Amino acid sequence: MGLGTSYIVRERVRAAWRLLEEHRTLVALSALAGVMTLAYAVFFMGPFGARQMVILYRPSPDLGTVVFNLDDEYRLRNIRVVSLDESGREGETVWKFRPPGDAPKASTFVYGVGMRGAKPDDAAPALAPGKTYRLFVGASGAKGSIDFRIDPKPRRARG
Repeated sequence: MGLGTSYIVRERVRAAWRLLEEHRTLVALSALAGVMTLAYAVFFMGPFGARQMVILYRPSPDLGTVVFNLDDEYRLRNIRVVSLDESGREGETVWKFRPPGDAPKASTFVYGVGMRGAKPDDAAPALAPGKTYRLFVGASGAKGSIDFRIDPKPRRARG
């Protein structure tokens, strides 16, 4: 005749408690190390937050377009340009674009040139020279922003 399931479970629980009582210090230290490792990972490594991307820009000589270079290739999710006032506060949204979901990864995009998947009414308006703007870029797993300004009289590089 076989033993009942509840008897077997009860005996295994008793054996586990005896093992825990014999090695109490080791179990406590292991649990403490696990909690400290988890706390370190969450607070200092930030695995659940979006990483910060680096954005560089270069206005064209004719002041018609601005080239933005990203630090890596990203699958872009949204792009937004906001005008800034003299004190640096955000004003109105100048341009907003949401690339299609099947768009390829990109490390460079050009403001003022039609992007893949853009409709005719998504065209970026001309930016005013001498005014400061802020670009926000959201991508899968990363986000970034940069303030940029188009100088009315760009300096030419020597050489």
